[in-house]
Amino acid sequence: QVLGFVGTDEDGLEGIEHKYNGVLGGKPGERRVIMAPNGMVLHELARTKPEGFNNITLTIDPVIQHYVERELDKAFAQHSPKNCFAAAMDPNTGEILAMAVRPTFDPNNWREYNREVWKNRVVSDQYEPGSPFKLVTVSAALEDQRCDIASTFYCPGKVILWDIPLKCLGVHET
Repeated sequence: QVLGFVGTDEDGLEGIEHKYNGVLGGKPGERRVIMAPNGMVLHELARTKPEGFNNITLTIDPVIQHYVERELDKAFAQHSPKNCFAAAMDPNTGEILAMAVRPTFDPNNWREYNREVWKNRVVSDQYEPGSPFKLVTVSAALEDQRCDIASTFYCPGKVILWDIPLKCLGVHET
């Protein structure tokens, strides 16, 4: 889902391939040859080099990517969710070190998969941050000295803001 794929015309249809199609694309080279009936090249008549193609270097770290994908595979197998996704970012630079989505697909055979599987849900879906965001809230409260390390909190299972109930997975009490 991160890299995406190209169609038969080599235009990017999803992912990085689609987003940066204008940067990556160029004019393909051409080779004119005389071929034997069995497909063997007998003689090359002319050749032009490809022009204008560019590369993009991603900040994905292959080791971190491996671990993220391995853990997503485990979670997907154990809990059978509709989908799951994760990203790892360097907090100092904002560089994306890993990004993965499950279920995944083979980009070489993208037509064999449902269109929903092509999506990179890390960047395309909206979701409530839930429990991980509690760290941000508590960090801000500690920084503003609205609580200290010994403070306790009560979780009744939901809170109502602007007439909208925001639910927790359960009542966690104190």
